[in-house]
Amino acid sequence: MIRLSLGANTVALTLKEKTTITGPTYLFEFTNNQTQEKYYCIAADTSVYPDRYNKFTITVQNTTPNALLGQIKVPLGDEYNYTVYEQASTTNLNPAGLTVVERGYMTFDKTLTERREYDGSTTRRGYEA
Repeated sequence: MIRLSLGANTVALTLKEKTTITGPTYLFEFTNNQTQEKYYCIAADTSVYPDRYNKFTITVQNTTPNALLGQIKVPLGDEYNYTVYEQASTTNLNPAGLTVVERGYMTFDKTLTERREYDGSTTRRGYEA
């Protein structure tokens, strides 16, 4: 499962076991579960150990994204299915004819306006009877 929020998000996946080409570029497809609208981006694999895992930065923006730089713009708070395709091209955003290397579920969290965190100042008292 991938969980994204507004801004840059680090995503770690294991794509190597199903990858069939050398030096692939991965195309991400996010399909909205309600509207079936599709969003695409290409994110660079920045993993130090790509044989073990693949690491990507996917940036969710509320402005016009550059899909070739791992940027997408999706409606707030929706749920998506994702599909990752392997390809040799670094600019193709059309999955037709590409090989699927992973499928899964993605949630996009709404931006939090306030976050409360535990500050460690709770005092506990014990009483003896």
